[in-house]
Amino acid sequence: MFSEAIIHITGKFHLIGGIDENLLMDKEGRHGELGRQIWDLIVKKARELKDKKLRIERRLIEYYPTRMLHKETDNSIPGRAIYSEDIYFWQALTLVRQFVASSIMGNFHHRASDAGIEFYRHLHSCDYLRPETLASFYECFAMTLKGKQRLMQVLEMIKGDLKPIVRELLVNRSKGDRGPDAPVLNHLTCIEVLDEEYPWIVPAVETNGDVEMSGAL
Repeated sequence: MFSEAIIHITGKFHLIGGIDENLLMDKEGRHGELGRQIWDLIVKKARELKDKKLRIERRLIEYYPTRMLHKETDNSIPGRAIYSEDIYFWQALTLVRQFVASSIMGNFHHRASDAGIEFYRHLHSCDYLRPETLASFYECFAMTLKGKQRLMQVLEMIKGDLKPIVRELLVNRSKGDRGPDAPVLNHLTCIEVLDEEYPWIVPAVETNGDVEMSGAL
């Protein structure tokens, strides 16, 4: 029950009106030392979630498909012929990066009013940069029907490569059974709460081969 509460409070932490911060902070000290420790854990987990988002958003922008990498060996250095074969990969990668960067600049990422959840879900669904949305691109970079088909094939490959990157944020660690007809949650539930992080757990200290408690409950 405690970990469930922390998971959901953490997911709602950066949503406007998501949590009653004054109650949880307990500035008047009504909840005692344990209350302060619980609040410290909430803040720690909220920071952990934000750091996770920042790391993943950076990976999205810096990602290069392994299939595009050409490294120098003792016997050869990649030449123009090799890179010319990657033209569709570079076009597709540029389109995906532009989409991600534009979304970030538009504050649809972790700073969005929904804390970025729709942005992450959208990337995971791969339901973006569809053929019908590329008309303006083809006006500037005309190509044959076969070329467009090849570009879309590669584009889908790169979009698929990004799915595992954002999937880390979409893991559901909540154990609650919400039922098949329950509405989709508007917050992330990917943060893990370890047993040893519970404020009332007192870590054991090993002394001369014997295990002693480091403090009192």
